[in-house]
Amino acid sequence: MARGGKREGAGRKPKAEELKLIEVMDSILEDQRALEELAELVKRGNFSAIKLWLEYRYGKPKDHIEQSTREEIELPPWVRTLQIEYVDPKDHYVDPKDQS
Repeated sequence: MARGGKREGAGRKPKAEELKLIEVMDSILEDQRALEELAELVKRGNFSAIKLWLEYRYGKPKDHIEQSTREEIELPPWVRTLQIEYVDPKDHYVDPKDQS
């Protein structure tokens, strides 16, 4: 099984590498043309293109993760008997003027 730690090629690529990739991509297809092609795919109803367009235009929606468990978990006794009591701060307020 793979373990964590430093590995060859791991992590984010350097900014210079990213800029070089952008340069190569721009030499293949200019920005405006790429957007026009994407818009054409959106107009044709291409789901992936629509999703990409909306995520860049309005932002990617937050991921919702549902956390649930089906197994019974044995809780320690102190957790089973834990009680939470609401204390109204107004009931315990002491006016600093009255402390003289």
